Amino acid sequence: GNPVFFFFYAEIDEFFCTGPAMMVHRRFTQVENPIVGVLNSPAEIDVIEKEKHIFIQKANPDREVLVMRYLAKHAPPQPVTEQMIREYYEAHPDRFGGKTIRSYEMLTSSWTVKAQERDNLIQALRNPGGKKDWRDWASSLQTQGHPVVYRQGQASEKVLQAQLRDLMRPLQKGQSTQLTFIKGNAYLVRIVDEKKIEPRPLNEVRADIRKSLVPLQLKKAVKLASENVLKEATVAYRQPGAKKTN
Repeated sequence: GNPVFFFFYAEIDEFFCTGPAMMVHRRFTQVENPIVGVLNSPAEIDVIEKEKHIFIQKANPDREVLVMRYLAKHAPPQPVTEQMIREYYEAHPDRFGGKTIRSYEMLTSSWTVKAQERDNLIQALRNPGGKKDWRDWASSLQTQGHPVVYRQGQASEKVLQAQLRDLMRPLQKGQSTQLTFIKGNAYLVRIVDEKKIEPRPLNEVRADIRKSLVPLQLKKAVKLASENVLKEATVAYRQPGAKKTN
């Protein structure tokens, strides 16, 4: 039979959402693509002869239908099961409103401290576990002349320095960090509350999850179809503009 060429179009991404999909064309003789292959398998040639409409052009408005027809016959996507939906739901509660709000309180220096001032703060803040009321503790330290301010907030605040967020991440409610200096400023942080917000019920988001999983199943089907074709394909590569050899 006549040689059969295949090539890849990135434009199919907009249909499959991710990853390039393989396009096949019967008796295509002028290919100006960096990746060009020749399929010599009789089985593949027979497939192409039977699927004359599988060549998908960038401007073809029916390409989605054609691709789906090809996949339905040669690599049908696996249906989205209830187990897949539940596993996705349990793995990504944050996508459905589930989250844990962690509140903190902090003692920090009013400015960058150095030398003796730094040493004085290290001594003054050496026993945070023995202090129940940090606000009152901060007021007492201010009275003693220490440059300390009291703050409250949520651990998810983007204004917090990354190093502070890292220090707070492993803390449980009631636990505090060690006194830490970041760019010359002193920080002592304690987690004071944790409030868990449950995600929306699965029944309310099942349809959305199914919609999200369908493209992933299509991607797997395209990958499988590509692998099946390439198993028996002899691929020849040439650079753009290079002359084709017979």
